[in-house]
Amino acid sequence: MSEIAWGNYWSTGLTSCFPKDSTADKQLKLIWEKAISHVKIPENSSLLELGCGNGFLTSIIINVLEGRNFTLNAMDYSKVQLNELLFRADKKLKVFDETTIEEMPFEAGSMDVLFSNFAFEYAEPKKAAIETSRVLKSGGCFLYNVHSKLSFVTGTSDCIINALDNMLKNEDLYLNIKKVISLKLESKSEDNKKNIFLIAKEIIDELKKIDVSSKGGITNSGVIEDILPLIKTSNENISLLRLENMWQNYALYKIRIEQQLSVGYEPSEINDIVDVFSEVGIQMTFEPVFIEGKVFSYMLSGVKS
Repeated sequence: MSEIAWGNYWSTGLTSCFPKDSTADKQLKLIWEKAISHVKIPENSSLLELGCGNGFLTSIIINVLEGRNFTLNAMDYSKVQLNELLFRADKKLKVFDETTIEEMPFEAGSMDVLFSNFAFEYAEPKKAAIETSRVLKSGGCFLYNVHSKLSFVTGTSDCIINALDNMLKNEDLYLNIKKVISLKLESKSEDNKKNIFLIAKEIIDELKKIDVSSKGGITNSGVIEDILPLIKTSNENISLLRLENMWQNYALYKIRIEQQLSVGYEPSEINDIVDVFSEVGIQMTFEPVFIEGKVFSYMLSGVKS
């Protein structure tokens, strides 16, 4: 996993890998609420969330278990920024960032339940299974939601990667945006406004070409919403540094999506994970998670004997 790519993402304060209020984001929240409510969680339990990010699942766990006594340990490979509202006086939330699933910083047999939303699959399976078994108490259980290569998201992600790749390699596109910004910073003369308009049209036309060739990758990536404010003649909140940072962020965005696709499981690979957990004394089961009738991910669950 790229610590820089994900650290960069969590530094924005975002909590989910999907757009806020998107269908995926809303449905995933409902899926987790239902799943957590069906888990037998003892009083004064010790819970552990793997790959907490900025608290998407963390907040769901806390809300579903409102009124219960528990300690929630949230860990992540990157530096994260959980919302201060999650650190309520009646809840014991402890954060362990910059830690790995292969080497969890917890004592053996110390956890009642482990949760993970799109994190377990980034770790080395054998080591992650061993650590899961090690930190779980006897009779303890886990719920891990993992990426699926059959997910309907995969097709969209491929398109976005294609679009970002073409865009990042397009030097003329970058130079034209840079030229527009320079003209806007230079003066507000009518000649400059005319030049800005002409160059902006070239930029938009080029983005449209990339969008077509990538089958909607630009549209689905959010790039348009980022670039338009930079090339509008009326916008003054611009700088060359902002453009430079934007391009660097697109490169990291591409890395994150490529990683998400690479760690997704094929159905046959899920069966291999069942065998891996069996070797460490955990009988694991799994079922596909559906959103709008389409496969979205797999929910892995198991109990330590």
